[in-house]
This record gives sequence, C-alpha cells and structure tokens, in this order.
Amino acid sequence: MINSGSSKKIRLEGGGRRLTNPKLEEELADWVRKERLKKNPVSRKMLRLQAYRLQEDTDKKLVITDSWLDRFMNRHEFSLRRKTTVCQKDPVQFIPKIVDFILYVRKIRRDNDYTLSEIYACDETPIWLDFVSETTIDSVGAKEVCVKSTGNEKCKLSVMLCAKANGTKLKPHVIINRVRPIESLKKFEHKLVISYAKKSWFDNELTSELLNRVIGRGFFNKKRLLVWDSFRCHLSESTKSVCKQLKLDMAVIPGGTTKYIQPADVCWNKTFKQNMKHYYTSWLIHGEKHFTKGGNIKAVDFQLICQWIVDSWESVTPEQILSSFKTCGITNAVDGSEDDVISCLKDGYPCEKGKYLLQASREAQEQELIECEEEDEFNSIDEDENNFVSIGEINM
Repeated sequence: MINSGSSKKIRLEGGGRRLTNPKLEEELADWVRKERLKKNPVSRKMLRLQAYRLQEDTDKKLVITDSWLDRFMNRHEFSLRRKTTVCQKDPVQFIPKIVDFILYVRKIRRDNDYTLSEIYACDETPIWLDFVSETTIDSVGAKEVCVKSTGNEKCKLSVMLCAKANGTKLKPHVIINRVRPIESLKKFEHKLVISYAKKSWFDNELTSELLNRVIGRGFFNKKRLLVWDSFRCHLSESTKSVCKQLKLDMAVIPGGTTKYIQPADVCWNKTFKQNMKHYYTSWLIHGEKHFTKGGNIKAVDFQLICQWIVDSWESVTPEQILSSFKTCGITNAVDGSEDDVISCLKDGYPCEKGKYLLQASREAQEQELIECEEEDEFNSIDEDENNFVSIGEINM
C-alpha cells in the first residue's frame, strides 16, 4: 500500500479487532435510525439502556461503557447533534396544509392580478437584550463552567420585519417594553417605527399601528396581498377591519408550517439574527460598557440596539427578499413551471412528497377552471339565443 502511494493508510482493510457482538451493533443502529425517522429524541443514556435490553436473552453480556458508545457512534457515523426544530407533529402531516395554502395564494393572485410590489410578507421576531450563549470555551475537566451576564437575559424587544415581493424592505417596527418614550431614539424615526408598550409583543392595537404606519395605503386604491402567520391578533376583527380599509387581502399561513412557507422564517431571520449576535459579541469584547455600583455590566443601551437593528436589516439583500417569496411558493408562476424552486418540496427535504400532491391538485384546479369557463361560455350563448327569440317575438 505504501508503494502504491497510499502511505496515509497503514492498516489493511479488515484489520483490527473483530466486533464482539455484530448482531447487537446492527440491531442497535437500526433502532437509532427508526427512532430518528419518527423524530423521537435519542440520547446516549437511551442508547445504553436499549443495548442492555437487546442483550437480555444472551448469556455473555457486553458492558456498555462510554468508550464503547463513542466507538459505536463512530462506526455507524452517528453524532450528538444540537436540535434545530422542536415539533409535535411529523412534517408529512403538514403537506396538505402547505399545498392548500400555495394553491389559495395562486388563486387569489390570478383573481386580483397583484404585481410584485403589491405582495407583502411580515413576521415578528424577538431581540434579547442579553445574548447569553449556551456554550463557552474552557479548560478540559473544569468542574464548574460559569458565564457572567448583564442580568437581562429574559428581557427582549419585538421587531416586525416587513418586505415586498419585489425585494423592497420596509421600516422595521420595534416594540420597546416601556411606557415613556426615549428621547435619544427620535433620530431613528426615518429608519425605524418605534412603539412603546407595557408588553413586548404585538396585540390588536400595535398590529393596527403596524398596518397603518409601516404598510399604509397603496397607490390608486388598488388591492394588495399580505402574507403572515396565524397569530391571534392577525385574525381579530379589528385587524380585519383595518386591512379592509387599507385594501389588504390576507393570506394566513397555517399553524405549524411557518418554518416551511414563511419568507422571514425561511430566509430573512437567520441573516438578521446572525448580524445582531455579531454586533453584540463585538460590543462584549471591544465595546464601551457601563457598570452598576455592584460591578455588574449594565444592559446594552437602547440607542445601540436600534442601530444594530437598522444595520442588521440592511445586511439582508434585496435578492434574498426576492428569492424568499419564490422559495416559499408565494410568487411562483401559477402554471407550476417554478414549483421546483419551493424549498420544502425539494428532494431530501421534510415535505418532499408534497410536490406530487401539489402537481395533482394543480392539474385538478386547472381542469375545474376550464370547465367553469366552458360552462360560462355555454350560458352566454344560451342567453344570446333567448334574447334573439324574445326580440323576434316583440317584432311580430
């Protein structure tokens, strides 16, 4: 092997100690894969207990040590992963809702002929005043890993990000959990819409303010489309009344599907929050900090946070906004020619089987439209004939 140029690999294939219980290995690996297909959590402790259960009927039992678990996971290419999503339902169960939403948006677009500048999407995201990380670098074997904070890890702002399907970004709407306005924030009036409230999340009143101050009225009093999630205040009668006054049609994303077809969740928020975390980390290392009498770091100044929000929102490019609407199936061609762009329906993604249901449903919808057009055409011809007969009778 060395002579052939494979000097990096010294051991021949098949070398090394043989497995003590190959059957146990395969059964345990299959069990892990089946549990993860069901989206069930699998920990090292669960792995150890399952290994002992599989050995109940054997005389010579293998001792499942931590080192054995490490080698087992390496052999089968398993690793401890940080969860990215917590869900109660399997993603496959959301496929009909996703398909119905995409078809509804296409129908309402076909009926009202919205341009890209008349289609909006918005989403609320929290901004914490103290970005305390769950991990830190420390010495191996440290008994206690303590991380200092400003004491504001539970305090937050709410930011509503809104954009048009043509790539235009609107002003972020920031809710600050204070009753009295902060004078130093007035300089952001041309870049942010700032509201002060006793709570840091949107209600009916703040949602009405969002619609009037951020989206506002359109040109020529033409209808527009607003895509957002099924949050309670989005569906209230007061919100519907404001949308009616502003000529805004609503397309409500079904619950549990925002991570698949909400443009902000899929495309914008990651870039926005990564930049917010970057600015906070830079401030923590190099920024000017103030301390309390007890020597603790004070929370970040609101003026600095607002500047971070402005800069983070500017870092989201118009191209990202433009592509996010197609990625979520909102502005794709109504004939289905751009269905392969929808991310959650691509091969290897959670709802990949939905592309077949979407194709079948789209074809059925198109056939129904053809039949309706033919029926309308037939009825119009029939009415013309009746009108001709009645006129003839009158002349007689």
